[in-house]
Amino acid sequence: MLYKPRGDAATPNGDKNLYWEILNGSRTGDLGNAKDGNRSYLIDLLDPAHSDYRGNAKTTEEARYTYYSIDETSAGGNTGVVEQFEPQPMVTYFENQLIKAEASARTSGFAAGLSALNAYRSWLNTGGRLNSNHNDNTKYKYEAYVDADFASNGIENADGVTKEVALLREIIEERYVSGFGTFMPFNDHRRLRGAGETNLIPPFPLNTQAATKHVERLPWSQDELTSNATVDEDPGIYAKTEVNR
Repeated sequence: MLYKPRGDAATPNGDKNLYWEILNGSRTGDLGNAKDGNRSYLIDLLDPAHSDYRGNAKTTEEARYTYYSIDETSAGGNTGVVEQFEPQPMVTYFENQLIKAEASARTSGFAAGLSALNAYRSWLNTGGRLNSNHNDNTKYKYEAYVDADFASNGIENADGVTKEVALLREIIEERYVSGFGTFMPFNDHRRLRGAGETNLIPPFPLNTQAATKHVERLPWSQDELTSNATVDEDPGIYAKTEVNR
């Protein structure tokens, strides 16, 4: 399920990609992720020139790198994930398939998890979520993985963990990448910390240099706090929700 802007360029508001609308309005400069000195961890993971690049002999991420990169200086410079009429994910194939991959790896074992991940990678290898501006098959590759790829010193296994742990790391990192623009990465980070599985979490940095821990919840609206006499006291954004404790 996607929110699909109708594509009427003559309609000034309410008919465009939400992020594009923000950049096109008074918030230019607020939503970028690819500017030098202010790049996101996601962009570093997808940039073939960066030391954190997640690509390997079976994976090329150049297309998703350009698709996910957001030009914060103007709305009009964006041709990818925040292009003017780009659909926005709500309930998606990629989330369902990656839930299946993680659940299979956890409950049915390595082979089942790997099979589900490879099925998803096969979809990525057809272009996946990319739009026509970035669907260039010379700039992406998602070949099937095999058991040996997750051995010590292999994919997600620089520290010599079991192949089962390495596979889960790869699945969780793929959820982080594929889930851009959704709550999936935020929810994963909270649930895995709550479960004590911090070794599976993509090591993205804290929001600001002044922060000492990761955000656990969204801020409560001041209007809600002011107008609703029954609302609890705001616990703050660093208080864990009950399900993630």
